[in-house]
Amino acid sequence: MIMVDGNIGAGKTTISRLISEKYDLQLYEELINKKTENILSRFYNDMTRWAFTLQIHFLNERFKMIKEAMTYPSIIDRSIYGDLVFAKVLHEDGHMTDEEYSVYRTLFSNMEPHFDKPDTLIYLNVSPEKALERIHKRGRESEQSIPLEYLQRLDREYENWLSTYTGKVKVFDYNRDDTYNEIINYVESLV
Repeated sequence: MIMVDGNIGAGKTTISRLISEKYDLQLYEELINKKTENILSRFYNDMTRWAFTLQIHFLNERFKMIKEAMTYPSIIDRSIYGDLVFAKVLHEDGHMTDEEYSVYRTLFSNMEPHFDKPDTLIYLNVSPEKALERIHKRGRESEQSIPLEYLQRLDREYENWLSTYTGKVKVFDYNRDDTYNEIINYVESLV
């Protein structure tokens, strides 16, 4: 099981799809569906009201994905650990109360013993400015109002989280599109 993570707009879906096709891995894409888009749209319009709902939704859906993905070779677009980064930033920025964040962390802690860490986590390191450029280019309506400051906060928290992550992780500078070959060569060594 491979997980791909990185900031919003890093290129996780693109890389995950390419790896899935090249190595015939079951792909679990980031949760972009009508229900998620509805919650995301509400979240970006009122982060404080919808932060907890969104994070619990993502946690639940990713947990279901991981349980299924553990049964055969797979690649997951956005890790469940990345959700911890988002929840922490939302809490620190005042969009989740102490109680909501505590419930979220407790639920994650209760789930964690029931899923395996990925065999490897590929982290796509992208500057917040490049991420924002990619967000605007892909044109998802719910994401067009994401402020650069939010991406900067997520970037800093991802760096903090990566320094404590105990699983196998490979970080790639994905500001350049030509990093793709480096990523493919790395995955080739795994499969």
